[in-house]
Amino acid sequence: AAGRSGEPRYTALGLALRSRSDSAVRLLLDAGADVRAPGSNPPAIHLACEYGCAGDNFGKIIKAMDGDVSVTGEAGGGDGGAGSSKYAATPLHIAAESGQVELVKTLVAQPTCDVNAQRASDGSTALNLAVKGGHVEMVRTLVEDGKCDCTVAGFPVAAEGEGEGEG
Repeated sequence: AAGRSGEPRYTALGLALRSRSDSAVRLLLDAGADVRAPGSNPPAIHLACEYGCAGDNFGKIIKAMDGDVSVTGEAGGGDGGAGSSKYAATPLHIAAESGQVELVKTLVAQPTCDVNAQRASDGSTALNLAVKGGHVEMVRTLVEDGKCDCTVAGFPVAAEGEGEGEG
């Protein structure tokens, strides 16, 4: 049964991605699993970006999405509890935050990928998330092609709990 809006709802493909079972993912994709299954939250591509995914499987997911890597998931369904906005972001945000360098390289090569897209919840870009996570190779990957705007501000200090009550 489907959960309430925003709650996680996993298809077999989503569960295989969460379990990091590349063999099961491959079998499901080859059997025609719908990467855009109605009602699934988070989307399969977001789970692939969070938990990692073999390159050939990731390519199949992107192909099944007609190359559209700008999709965002619903708010909720993340590890942050009810109302979490973890998946209300692009796959690039999720991959950058999760340290998935190879997947980021694949994503930024797609024409529909906006490397400067800002996450609705806090305005962060993939670059902001990579820097915050200490993913140096990810930062290099994002800035090397020159498309990444290094001046976009994200993560308001107060939102991170730093600087509050000081002074």
